[in-house]
Amino acid sequence: MPLSDDIIARLEELGPNQVRTLMASGGLPSGWNFGWVTEWLASKDKEERRLSESSQAEQIEIARSASKAAERAAAAAERASAAAERQATAAERANARATIALAIAIISIIATVIGIVMTHFDAVRSMGRS
Repeated sequence: MPLSDDIIARLEELGPNQVRTLMASGGLPSGWNFGWVTEWLASKDKEERRLSESSQAEQIEIARSASKAAERAAAAAERASAAAERQATAAERANARATIALAIAIISIIATVIGIVMTHFDAVRSMGRS
């Protein structure tokens, strides 16, 4: 005779480990069929393995997804690093050009001041001769 709903409910309440302990100690109630209880335990073990395998498969998939995301992030970081290096090189070139432009501007200012001063002294000298 298969297990009744009451017996199944009691087995569920006890759980597989406690049922195994009762079986090992001979503590199963007298009305319970040892073979049916053994089948119930086997189905619980099978269910536990299925859940464990399902959980492992899910964890593996999560790990794969995380690995792929990490690879994409690393590639993006490498691209960002390369772009930053290119920008730093461009900034260095711009700074060098700005330094040269500033030097040329300073030289132009000095040449202009010298030209103004020389024109002034020439004008003062020619006024003194007349």
